[in-house]
Amino acid sequence: LIAHRQSRETEILAALSDGRPATVATLTRAIYVETPPALIPAAERNVFAHLIDLATREIVEAEPRLEANAVFRRIG
Repeated sequence: LIAHRQSRETEILAALSDGRPATVATLTRAIYVETPPALIPAAERNVFAHLIDLATREIVEAEPRLEANAVFRRIG
């Protein structure tokens, strides 16, 4: 479980590594490419949970504030 969580975090950070900000939906589509459409809402919640953690650790930031429809970017 820990390895899977770390792997997903790595995928999220890689998707943000080009410097372009992204929304939860954009990140989810980039990461969950083979996921059936019916499961995308759950995948978006998972990505958002990771982004909350990353924002708390000051690895990403959210604009205008930390919420599901924010735009996220990697810090540094």
